[in-house]
Formats: sequence, structure tokens, C-alpha cells
Amino acid sequence: MVLLASASRKIRHQWIQGLPNTHSFVEVVDHTLLLQSAADCKPSIILLDHELPGLDGINGIMVVRRFFPSARIIFFADNLDDGEIISALKVGASGYYHRDIDSRLLARAIDVIQKGEVWVERRIINALLAELTSLVSANHPGTTVWNLMQGHMERLTPRELQVAQMVGAGASNKQIAFTMNITERTVKAHLASIFRKFNFSDRVQLALAMTHRNLSHL
Repeated sequence: MVLLASASRKIRHQWIQGLPNTHSFVEVVDHTLLLQSAADCKPSIILLDHELPGLDGINGIMVVRRFFPSARIIFFADNLDDGEIISALKVGASGYYHRDIDSRLLARAIDVIQKGEVWVERRIINALLAELTSLVSANHPGTTVWNLMQGHMERLTPRELQVAQMVGAGASNKQIAFTMNITERTVKAHLASIFRKFNFSDRVQLALAMTHRNLSHL
């Protein structure tokens, strides 16, 4: 199921045109109705409009994530700078695009998101990689991302490595816990340990580093 969260009838209609025929959907027009629907609706995808009434901007994504922990969120907004988009990804969005996304492009975005990947414009990927590279350079002068990965990968336990690989594939804590047959609390403990070993501050940096590692093996 796909949850369409926008006060604009035009935007919701445009989204509906891009939904695969196999997907049912529910429409909500404000933040309160969105959260109220959590009791009855178990969406796999949420299309979230930045201009949804009551949504506290990017911070609102964190609230939505708490109510729908297993849903993948595509965040739609106009006129956000790269830093704001990166912040949206850091707090839980799985994708970002302009509000007037073409229906055919939306269908592709949903397919990508459901596979556990991230959907953003290429320039945002470049900005994310630049941020990661800058972080590594600041904390480890003269060291590349790949060299840092090589240096610390052996320090991970087998379970931590499995968690890191699943984060790199876009899995949520709930999905990781289910796959590994552990609790979400244990997943968070593994992530905290991984972050310390790599000196990362969040899962976006870890996901990018794992992606960089995978590309380096090609």
C-alpha cells in the first residue's frame, strides 16, 4: 500500500497516475490525519509533501518514521538546497524529488525504493559523497574513504559486518532485526559500535561508505 500525504489535489492526482496498478493507496491531506492513519494503514511507501499542513518541515520526517518505522518515505519539495535534502535523507527519507515529478518517473522511483535503494538526483549523490570525503579528510588527513574502510573493516565482528552490509543495501533497523533474528535494540547496539569504529555520526555516512566499498570491488 502507498500512503499519499499532500493537501494538493493536483499533486495527489499526479502521484496516483504514477502508481503501479498493483498498488492500493490511501490519501491524507494533513499531518494529523497522516499520523492518525497509522493505526489502520500499514503502507510500504509514503509519498510525503513538504508542504503538508502541520508537517514540521524536515524534522517532521522523524515523526513520520516513528509512526511508520517499516515504510519507505519519498520526500517531495521545491526549492530545497542540497544541505536540506541531505538532512532529509539523514533523518529517514529514502528518496527526494520535486513535487511536480513526472508520473512515469514516479513509477521508477517507487520500484527503486522498494528494492531498498535510494532515489535522488545525481547531484545529491555527488554532494553526499563529497560530505563523506570531507568528513574522512577532516578526521583522517591524507586518508581516502576506501583506505579508511580497509583499515577498519577487519575490526568489525561478523554480525557488525552483516549489519553494515544491510545498511548499505538500504535496509531499515526493523528489516535487519527480522533478517538476523535479533531485536531492534541489538541492531542499534551494533550500529553504535560500527559508528564508533568508523568515526561516523549516522547511517547515511555508513551507507555511502558501504556503497563506495562495493563500487571499489567492481
